[in-house]
Amino acid sequence: PATAADVSQAAADAVFQGDRLGPVVALLDVARRAARLTRQNLALALAYNALAVPLAIAGLVTPLMAAVAMSSSSLAVMANALRLAGKARP
Repeated sequence: PATAADVSQAAADAVFQGDRLGPVVALLDVARRAARLTRQNLALALAYNALAVPLAIAGLVTPLMAAVAMSSSSLAVMANALRLAGKARP
């Protein structure tokens, strides 16, 4: 049987241990950086689609080229998202 505190901690987005507020500042910093990277990834995806879809409709792109371009776009978005983990603070 779990206590109400255990259930609330399991459902929470963040659980802070201790008396200091430093982790709150770190959490807000990570959230801001994540939101910025999300906007960048959306912009990358929109730019790719704005360029690739008209070319595909015009028949200027072979299926192989489209598959490679889509994979490259996905890799670029994932690499951009991984920048958040690279700047982790202690």
